[in-house]
Amino acid sequence: MEYAKPVHHSQKDAGGMVEEAVLLLDLDKCSFYGNDGNDLGIALQWMDKGYDDVMQLYRLLFNPNVKKTYEGLKKRAKKVNVVIYTMRATFLVYRSCFRDAVIPLRWKPVWHHGSQVHFPASATSADAILSTYSADVKLIEEERTDLRKSLERLLATRDIIAEQLGLSELPNLAVTATPKNVEGTVSALGFPIENAYLWDDNTRLRDNPRVVSVPPFEALPPAQCDALQSFLAERLPAASLEADLVDFMMGADDRDRVLDSHPVTGELIYRIPRTNSLPKWPLPDLVPAGSTSLPSPFGREISMGSSKDTGHMSPVTPESGFPGPGV
Repeated sequence: MEYAKPVHHSQKDAGGMVEEAVLLLDLDKCSFYGNDGNDLGIALQWMDKGYDDVMQLYRLLFNPNVKKTYEGLKKRAKKVNVVIYTMRATFLVYRSCFRDAVIPLRWKPVWHHGSQVHFPASATSADAILSTYSADVKLIEEERTDLRKSLERLLATRDIIAEQLGLSELPNLAVTATPKNVEGTVSALGFPIENAYLWDDNTRLRDNPRVVSVPPFEALPPAQCDALQSFLAERLPAASLEADLVDFMMGADDRDRVLDSHPVTGELIYRIPRTNSLPKWPLPDLVPAGSTSLPSPFGREISMGSSKDTGHMSPVTPESGFPGPGV
């Protein structure tokens, strides 16, 4: 399958560089292996491991193509702005697994843009975000814990991207409940649109001229896979997992399931796909300022029925069962 987008020729300054570019990054199966780490982050939290362990996990799940792409853009643009752009409807519409309730979430009002919420760099922790909760429906303690753990995993991806790219500040974090709108998001963040592109594995976005379509990141290079297996053996041995957690992980879609039974002994093992060939992400040509039309506005405001994500947040309490996170 061909994933590279056709590119156009650019006009650059005498130094061969444009002034500014925007690198928008999808998370699941793109910047990081699997869908929310294919339950491994949830498993660490369920087993009461700390944030340092969650950070190390996402460090091991990080797609090396992200850094290569950032470095490639830095050779073509004097400034590269990094934006995380993920569809996770449950940060805007929360389907509780602790009571029969669907709760529209509201955070700090200035963070909301239509069907999106933009968490700024100043929101450095899950508790900092939760402290801005302003919806009419009061969250019960189990829901707050659930949201806190989910936010911790989300913020860990932001911390790792900043770390791996050597950024001087945390990147912008845009969460959407509806199909992605690159131009509207970039405009809301105050960045120029001319050289703004989203790298995403979602094939439904392939025809969008602002999207660079990439293969899903579902297998790790051998050395990275070995490092992950070593980490799991030390910090999250399969044999130590609680029974309810095992049931939850074994219930994942076969394509995303990382826990299995040994065919001979029956003992629990981690199955992490590996690959010797990781396709390089393509880079579009960049254009001078003013070369494109004005951004289109955001779509409709979010409503209780606007999201196609039928799942809810991933609880970290053993007695809860649920489908996985949004795509």
